Amino acid sequence: MVYKETDQVEVGFNEEISATYMIFKKQVNEKDFITCHQYVIDMLNTRKYTTGKHLVDTSQLKVITSHSQNWVANNVITLMQRICRKDKVCVALVLSSNAFAEFAVKNITRETSDISISKFFNHINDAKMWLAHEQLQEA
Repeated sequence: MVYKETDQVEVGFNEEISATYMIFKKQVNEKDFITCHQYVIDMLNTRKYTTGKHLVDTSQLKVITSHSQNWVANNVITLMQRICRKDKVCVALVLSSNAFAEFAVKNITRETSDISISKFFNHINDAKMWLAHEQLQEA
């Protein structure tokens, strides 16, 4: 189910793997990066998608600013954990081949390691398979 789609991103809920998702279609600037994540927050605030599993495809990104990294860690992941009422949320990340973007994504996961279980993938199908089999504990 697609919640929001633009020329930059697709955000929705994948019923097959019972997970929310965000797929970047191209590189975005800092303002648009945060706007794209705001779509995820808006979707979570509907309280319809509370599985605590999230797929993010960052393979098209090349740069993620440190401000954007902090914003995601402090706003998206923490909200997801609180709304979903899970001890930890699972986040599957499809990485960019760009070293700077990969570093930025891994930095976000380090900042949220107390409330999230993150795993990195090179292919979206591998990420989906992992999420489909993850079981989370209620908080």
